[in-house]
This record gives sequence, C-alpha cells and structure tokens, in this order.
Amino acid sequence: MLVGKFKSIKNKSVIQYFSLSLVLIICISLIYCIPKTKPARKPFSKWLDTVQFAWKELPNSNYQCFGEDRFPNGGIQDFYCHLKNFSNPLELESYFGEPIFISGPHIPGYLVLDDKREFGYYNPAFPKFLARTLIPASKDSGFKTITEPIYDSYIKNLARTFYATYKKLHSNPIFLAKERIRYNRLRKEGILDPYYFEKYKSFMHPKFSDDEDEKLTSKFASLPEDIYFDGEVVKTCVAFWIRRSIDKSDKAFLEGLTLLLITYDPNYRNTR
Repeated sequence: MLVGKFKSIKNKSVIQYFSLSLVLIICISLIYCIPKTKPARKPFSKWLDTVQFAWKELPNSNYQCFGEDRFPNGGIQDFYCHLKNFSNPLELESYFGEPIFISGPHIPGYLVLDDKREFGYYNPAFPKFLARTLIPASKDSGFKTITEPIYDSYIKNLARTFYATYKKLHSNPIFLAKERIRYNRLRKEGILDPYYFEKYKSFMHPKFSDDEDEKLTSKFASLPEDIYFDGEVVKTCVAFWIRRSIDKSDKAFLEGLTLLLITYDPNYRNTR
C-alpha cells in the first residue's frame, strides 16, 4: 500500500517537472521569436547639429575613459574617449536608426575592446552614415575655414596614419590575406596573444619584416618618410584595418577617410 502511494507521489512529481519544463521551453521560444526592433530614430537634424558642435568644441573636450590620455597624438581609442563628450554609442545608434554592429562582444552603450575571441562586426551601412554626416565641411566652405585649424591640430595625425597604413597593407594583398587567415584562426582557437599587434609598431618602417615570411613582407610599397610615424598609433590602425578587412567594412571606411582628406588634406592624399 505504501509502495503504491510512493509511486503515485513520484509519478505526480515527474509530471509536474515535465509540465514546468514545457512551459519554460515555450516561454523561451516566444522570447526568441519576437522580432528585433530597430532603435527609435531621433531627428536627423539634431545629429547634424551635434556633429558641428563636436568639431568646434573638440579642442576643449575632456578624456572620458580610464588610463593615459594621448590625445591628440594617440590612436583611435584616445580619439573615441574625447568624442564621448558629445555622444555615446546608444545615442549614436538612435540617430543612425539601426544597430551599429551586426555581431560581436559589445553590449548596448558599451564597447568591449578586450575580448580574446570576438570583435565587433560593423553594420555595412554604418560607415556610410558616418561619411555622409561627419564631414560637414565637404559641402560648406565657411565651416571648413572655421574647422581647418582644428583638423590640423587634433585630427590630421591620426587621419594620415590611418590612410598610410591602409595603403601599405593593400600594397601587398597576399600578405593581408595571410594575416587575415592567421588572425582569424588564432582568435577562434582562443590562443590570440593579447600583445599580438605589437609587432606592427614598426609596420610603416620601409624595412618592416614579419618573421614568419620575410620574403613576402619585402614586397610592401613604402616611402622614406614613413619612418617618422608613431608606432604606438600605427599598430592600432593596422589592427583596425585587418578587422575591417574581415568584416568587409574596410572599403566603406576608406571612402569616408578619403572624403576627409580631400576636404582638409588633399596634398597628402596625392602623395600616397
């Protein structure tokens, strides 16, 4: 009699357990089936006002991150840490009207820059949005006159380094393809050295050589004056272009960078 009662209680518990599990599965399924909505778009004109204000006030901006501030002589992260005075990823996304990244480790409103396996894959439309909105001087000569000294003092060094590293990387497409494959393999296997890009501090030197393939790295196009680039900035630009080569946003970012140089620094662009 006791055995039968025990079996009855046990069967009832099993049924309750499976019922609860089924409910949970249905709830989770419904959550993942909900369509992902685009960020609510803010007025586009307000974004253009923000951009113009940021250009004019960039010299007065403060460092909004932790660590050493090397702006205006640092890399893209130093520049970003000053742009945070004027906007942030969540706000920028609301003006853009779409997610900035289609995949990667970043979380809403915060960029995760130290993930060992993943990096952000940009929405293909995002660099085009930036090129269309971040350079008002390309269509306004008066604004160009006002902001040219700001470009020269706070942006030119980084813009030139980005352009020069792109041109040198792409002067040796076989090396770039091999590096893209190697970098992808190491990060996917979780064995990417956190100091992996240190080797690129000397990338702009005419005699740069990668120990793994010295003959291949001798085929880069270089200029004698390239030895004067800051290696700390160079390595961050090379890292950026290799990742952009992987997520296929490099050409779109180059278009925006080229427009910036045509607007403020045409002579430099013509020398590369």
